[in-house]
Amino acid sequence: MRFDDLISISLYELLPELKDDTYRRGLQVHHLQFGEPYRAQIFKGKPQPVLDWQINLAAEIAFLIGDLFLPIFTALLCHRPRPWLKKPYQIDPDLWQQLQGHITSVGELPRLKDIQGESWLHIGRVDTDRKADGTKDLPDVRQWITLLRELSSEPDILPA
Repeated sequence: MRFDDLISISLYELLPELKDDTYRRGLQVHHLQFGEPYRAQIFKGKPQPVLDWQINLAAEIAFLIGDLFLPIFTALLCHRPRPWLKKPYQIDPDLWQQLQGHITSVGELPRLKDIQGESWLHIGRVDTDRKADGTKDLPDVRQWITLLRELSSEPDILPA
């Protein structure tokens, strides 16, 4: 899928920072710094609830990508600080029901069960913390792993 196609289905509504022209100019010069200034700025804020329209738009975008629905869908929900990043990790039951509806509608519920035992889902297995020199703080990735871990460990919704 082309980036222009993602824009046409409202990616900028979900990620308004990408509209910033300096992002495109900076990408040409510092392609390895993709999103770093935005990540640091965004994650200084307080956790924000996920709104219905954000869930629906993330699902629409992820559906168009196909086999990567589950990781794309969940990653698109982690572009802001969310309540489930805070300890104790917990997903609101109403939110989980909404996520489950989208995940089920595209047949991805069994994939959640498949990833339950993956080692990268264990806390601390993937290094996403800030280093002493200030590098490598990946709160969005940490949040994405937390979300997938919590979703895949929900016993009430996983198929037997």
